[in-house]
Amino acid sequence: MRSNSLRHFFFLNKCRLLSISVDIVRSHVILPGDVMQPMEFNDALKVKNVIIDQEHEVLIDYINLLQMSMVNEASNTLLHKVLQGLVEYTKTHFFVEEEFMKAFHYPDASAHRAAHEAFRHKIADVLRDVERGEANLSADIMQFLQHWLTEHILKIDRKLSDFLADKSLAAP
Repeated sequence: MRSNSLRHFFFLNKCRLLSISVDIVRSHVILPGDVMQPMEFNDALKVKNVIIDQEHEVLIDYINLLQMSMVNEASNTLLHKVLQGLVEYTKTHFFVEEEFMKAFHYPDASAHRAAHEAFRHKIADVLRDVERGEANLSADIMQFLQHWLTEHILKIDRKLSDFLADKSLAAP
């Protein structure tokens, strides 16, 4: 478990460095007109839980890195590694949320976990199809990722966060 955490840490640092590099050259990159804008983690997406907010920001970083890699026609190896990193970090993030739900007996845990499970299956299917060469990353996939994460944060995670905030206020 610890080696996985270390691998995640180093991979995320590599992604952040690549993301910084992308930010530096962004003004020199010509994006096709139909490419979506990168996601921005802003106050509207904050659920007011520091741990969950930090993890959402990392998920957005992954999605943006994946999009920039796709738009700039990065190698399939890099695209695969970033997508694989997104899949693995999503598992970690969902685990954290689900542990919060268990610890505080969240009443909507079943529905929340079902949403996580549906996403896990979808993103695993995308990764499998890309690995097999049956699909390429596309604007449709990027739109799905952005839309799903935004909707999940605004509707489902915010509800969990509100519940957790009430629990912590009630604690001695």
